[in-house]
Amino acid sequence: GNTDNDELDVKAESVWRSTEDRYTLKWDSELDRNNNDKTKDTWQAMAKYDYFLTNPNYVGLLALAESDKFQDLNLRYLVGPYYGRQFYDQPIFSLSGELGISYVNEDFDKADDQDYPASNWNVKASSNVIGGDSSVYFDQFGVWNLDDTSDVIVNSTFGVSFPLLWSLEAAAEVLLEYDSGAVENVDELDQTYKFRINYTWD
Repeated sequence: GNTDNDELDVKAESVWRSTEDRYTLKWDSELDRNNNDKTKDTWQAMAKYDYFLTNPNYVGLLALAESDKFQDLNLRYLVGPYYGRQFYDQPIFSLSGELGISYVNEDFDKADDQDYPASNWNVKASSNVIGGDSSVYFDQFGVWNLDDTSDVIVNSTFGVSFPLLWSLEAAAEVLLEYDSGAVENVDELDQTYKFRINYTWD
C-alpha cells in the first residue's frame, strides 16, 4: 500500500571487569515512524558498578534513566545500592540475581509527577543448551514502589542468539514491559518482538 514505515533500534552494552571490580554501561532506544509520524520514541540508559566480595557475592550501585513519550513518561530516574550473587556460572547454565533499595523520581507529561523509595531486583539467566555458540537467555528488571505497594514495574526479555560470521551475532527477542501504575489510557502491558544483529568485541 502507501504506508511508509521507518524504524531505528539501538542496543549497546559494554562491560569492564577486573579481579574485584566490574563496570557496566547499557543503552537501549527505539524510534519508529509511520508515514513520517512518530509512533514510538523511547530510550533507556543504565550504569552499574559492582565490587566483588568473596565469590560469588558482590555489592553494587545502580543509576538508571529512561523516557517513553507515548507512555506519558518524560523521564524516570533511579539510583541506589544493591546486593548480588552469581548462583551458577557455567556455559550450560548461568544464573545471577540482585536485590536493592533505590530512590525513584518520575516526570510525566499529563499525570502527576512523583518520587518514592523502591525495592528493585535484576535476574539474569542463560544457557548454551541448544548447542554450539548459540544461547537462550532471560533478563528481568523490576521496581516495587514501597509507598504504594500495588505499583510495580517489571521488564522481562526472553531471547535466543546464534553466531554468524566473524564477531557478528543474530538474536530474536520478546520484550514484555509491565507497569501496574500506568497512567490513564495507557496499557499496563507492552509487548515488543525484535530481531537484531550484534557485533561483539572483547
